[in-house]
Amino acid sequence: MDAIKGCNASLWTPRAVAYRRKKNINDLELLPAVVIMEMVKAQASGVAFSCDPQSGRRDMLVIKAIAIQVGVYLLRHLKSNCLLPVKSQ
Repeated sequence: MDAIKGCNASLWTPRAVAYRRKKNINDLELLPAVVIMEMVKAQASGVAFSCDPQSGRRDMLVIKAIAIQVGVYLLRHLKSNCLLPVKSQ
């Protein structure tokens, strides 16, 4: 439960609030979610972005993957052995 509370609290960090102000996103329009999944033994880690984080293009889904179990490192540093851009339909 503490981890879920931490996720919700992260919406109100100075950086998150500044980002919303810059993008003109109303605080009352936020739809946060926390996904709880069972841990599985994996051979790779990755993260998917619903838009291209470099260009901001919303018609591109970007998947970054790395072949070792370093999901936290991948999320923090966004360095990857594999970059797979996929054009959205």
